[in-house]
Amino acid sequence: MGYLNSQQVKALSISPPPNLLDVPFLVYSSVYWGVHAKRDLSDCAKSLALKLFDDCENHISTKIFLEKWFIDSSGPSLFSGLHCASIFGIDEIVASLVEVEGCDVNKKDSRGNTSLTWAARRGHEGVVKILLGRDDIKPNKSNNEGTTPISWAAIEGREGVVKILLGRNDVDPDKRDCVGETPLGWAAVFGQEGVVKILQARNDVNLNKPDQHDKTPLDHAFENQHEGTAELLRSRGAASNP
Repeated sequence: MGYLNSQQVKALSISPPPNLLDVPFLVYSSVYWGVHAKRDLSDCAKSLALKLFDDCENHISTKIFLEKWFIDSSGPSLFSGLHCASIFGIDEIVASLVEVEGCDVNKKDSRGNTSLTWAARRGHEGVVKILLGRDDIKPNKSNNEGTTPISWAAIEGREGVVKILLGRNDVDPDKRDCVGETPLGWAAVFGQEGVVKILQARNDVNLNKPDQHDKTPLDHAFENQHEGTAELLRSRGAASNP
């Protein structure tokens, strides 16, 4: 991170960006610094990370990171240091950032993902707990496709995150997204049996809620040949649409 904070790197323009083939170490550092920091976050590394986020929106490493993560980089100002730290799952940095005056924990990136969405999607339970500890957090805030943090956790099979989110009364475990899919529906699509077990045990989850194509979670399990998921759903009385 010392390299990313150097004047040499800070001076690089984000528009137009440099030819990335000429700066392989810059690319590697931009994409993987958080992986190394998470493994061993010294006080010095934490300080450098927070310094890097001081001008996150104008730093070349942010643009590179967004491109490598397939996030629209046309508007890097939408992407914050809190988003980045939540993607990497660095608890200590997230805890520091949320205490900064003016921090918007519900800020969306260019695809509408909040920091909570990213943490839930990546399965970073510690970050999820920190963000949910904020009084101003909005845990049902969806992205541009209407996908909520709990739906992303269901898609990725993040059982621990699902349980944490369901521990709150203000999390809707049956909310539809833009294609009418619920968290249970997505868990069935991807055969995430552990998540299916958790969700189907809830009284506030409709086992037969259809999506916009009139397909139920059981339909998805059958279509994607997830026999274990289908059996779980049928054991609870789930039905398939004719």
